[in-house]
Parts: sequence; C-alpha cells; structure tokens
Amino acid sequence: MQQMLTRLGLTFKEIVDPRASRGKRHGLGALLSLLVVGMATGRRVLRQVEALGEDLVREGTEPKGLRGAVSDTTLDRLLSQLGPEGWDEVLQQSVRTALEQGV
Repeated sequence: MQQMLTRLGLTFKEIVDPRASRGKRHGLGALLSLLVVGMATGRRVLRQVEALGEDLVREGTEPKGLRGAVSDTTLDRLLSQLGPEGWDEVLQQSVRTALEQGV
C-alpha cells in the first residue's frame, strides 16, 4: 500500500493546492492519497477516512507528507476548495502509468 500511496502522492503534486500557504500541516498529495485510499476501501464518510488516517499513522504506513492524524474537518475544507482544473490530465496520466506498470 505504501508504494501505491507514494505513487499517488507524486501524481497529485501536479494539482494546484488551493490552501493558503500559512498553516499547511499536511502535503496536498498526502491528503488526496488518503482520500482516494479511503474511497477505495469503502469509507463513505470523512470521519471514517479520518479513522483510516489514524490507523495508517499508527502503523507507520501513512502517505508521505502526512504529519499525523488528519481531521474530517480538514478533509472537508480541502474538498470544498478544490477546483476541477488539472484533474483530467492527472487522472489520465495515473491510469496510463498504472496500465504500463501492470497495476
């Protein structure tokens, strides 16, 4: 899972971070990776993704750039700020890379 999270984090570096530079605790790629893993593992509520993040941090398998637990409020605020710009290219490249690597 760590390799997949790292790969996702690197991919998401191309997404423009909508957050103000002041007070950023976690990397954008790490937060987006956590959200994707949460969805892929059936977490339908942000509070469940928060719990997943706590488990990953406790196990030492958290996405690179995640500096401790992430609250559901932080995830909600991030999702409300993200725009659609750049997602098509990033997602197409992610799928292309995954297919080339046989993932």
